[in-house]
Amino acid sequence: MKKNLVYISLGLLTTAMALLPLQNQHTSVAQAETTQLTELITAGSQYYNYDANTGQLLSSGFLVGVPRYIAPCGGKFACATLQTRAFVTLSGQPIESITAEGYYYNYDANTGQLLSSGYTFDIPRYAQGPCQGQPSCKFDTRTFATVNGQLTESITANGQYWNYNANTGQLLSTGNLLDVSRYAQGPCQGQTSCKFDTRTFVTFNGQLTESITANGQYWNYNANTGQLLSTGNLLDVPRYAQGPCSGQPSGTCTFTTRSFASTPTSPSTK
Repeated sequence: MKKNLVYISLGLLTTAMALLPLQNQHTSVAQAETTQLTELITAGSQYYNYDANTGQLLSSGFLVGVPRYIAPCGGKFACATLQTRAFVTLSGQPIESITAEGYYYNYDANTGQLLSSGYTFDIPRYAQGPCQGQPSCKFDTRTFATVNGQLTESITANGQYWNYNANTGQLLSTGNLLDVSRYAQGPCQGQTSCKFDTRTFVTFNGQLTESITANGQYWNYNANTGQLLSTGNLLDVPRYAQGPCSGQPSGTCTFTTRSFASTPTSPSTK
């Protein structure tokens, strides 16, 4: 397998038409003729959207140039408050879900309309889990994946992980990241309290893959067995070296968020 997850087909999420945050287009499912798998990255004050099959840059820009991100970015150009960003379909509604500095924001992934927002502390499973003991609740990563037929919400924070039934909120499992062998030998190695920069799931050639970035590196695992598929330096991936990692010394490249979603291929999205 190649070192980087460029050639990916999305099979685990039913996310459709996740809005590219570039020209603020409002393309509907009916309007778009086809969709493509897109890798969506935010780093610092900017976003980068790539064709996940070719690595081609589709669009990039400043997050605060997208009206719906002004609130999660705290109204500041640097957008230092954005923490996690995930795409998922719940009850037939494609959602772009963001957490930032103790708040959550759920948007219609087709139109960008705000569906709901509030304090993460006000959600019982968070208050009793990743937010417990935090003065301002912050997640390191948050993603959704269908595991063993169950749509699962998976969160990491403060060296721990929490897996929830995404439909009911029931806690499925929790524990210390360092107690997971593949993490202890990979992204957590040398850390006393493990922190991931990003974590997401994609399907590659029918294989559910868990992809993690931390400390300027990436790790891709077989999500069913935990087997390491590939790892390396983010700067060795050309699209990253020329984009979100540009100007950063080796081993320091940091993504704020990284996710995959099916997006429209109509001209207005590029």
